[in-house]
This record gives sequence, C-alpha cells and structure tokens, in this order.
Amino acid sequence: MNRTWLVFEKIFAAVEIVLAMFLLWSLYYEINLWEDILYMSKSKPSFWHLLINQQSLVVVDVLFLSGGLLFFFRKKAGWVISTSLWIYYCIIGIPIALFEHQWNKSDFYKIPLMILWFVLLLPLIQKPILNKYKINKTDWAITAILVILISLDANWKYLF
Repeated sequence: MNRTWLVFEKIFAAVEIVLAMFLLWSLYYEINLWEDILYMSKSKPSFWHLLINQQSLVVVDVLFLSGGLLFFFRKKAGWVISTSLWIYYCIIGIPIALFEHQWNKSDFYKIPLMILWFVLLLPLIQKPILNKYKINKTDWAITAILVILISLDANWKYLF
C-alpha cells in the first residue's frame, strides 16, 4: 500500500470522527431544544426520556465515532463499521433522492448529501484498502448484517 492510501486513511478517519462529534453535538442540541419546548407545555420530559426516543440516532452516532477511531488506528473492525454506516446512509438516501423533493422543496439539499455519502463510500471499497485489511466474504457478511441491524433499529417504530 503506497503512502497516498495511508494518508487517505488518516484523513478519512479524522473526517469521520469530526462528523460523529458534530452529529452527537447536534443531537444533544436538538434534545435540549425539545426539552425546552416540551417544558413550556404541561408535560415535563427529562433529558434521558428524550434521549431514549432518539436512541437510533445515538446508536448511529456512537458507531460513527467508534468506527472512525478504530479506522484511525487501522483496525479491521473500523473498516467494517465505517463501511456499514456509509452503505446505510447511501441506502436511506435513495428514497430521499427519489421522493423527498416532491414533498418538501426545502429538503432538496439531501440529494447532494446522498451523493457525497456515496462518494465517501467509494474509497473504502477500493482494492488497496480491501487488500490491506484482508477483507473476505465473512467481513462483507458482517457488514451486511450490521447494515440490516442499523436499518431495523432506525425503523423499529414503523415495524411494530
């Protein structure tokens, strides 16, 4: 593996860690905002109650952070987690790209964001990275299972 791919790994992992920290901060901000809004009403929810309602975002954000850290330290588990999350974001972006712009014109920014997620996924599945981490069929199966579990976790409210 040449030096370019090694530098790319570090930069990609750093971007993923920064993105995860931003997502965790925005989740914290959103929960505090909802807590303030609901506090003004008759119900008095706690921060933890609102956090549990947003548990799928918490799971994804923590996985993003752990995947970025593991990938930064060149662990195979980091590749599996990172690839799973980028695939998940690409998959959830498909219905957004196809249908969201018909319903809400203000969410049109999500289409370029989905393209960005796909572009960020591409380097993870290039031959130098796959060879370095010795990715085999078992790793792809774990990645697919993780994508399915994340999807089920994010959509459990709609399934039951």
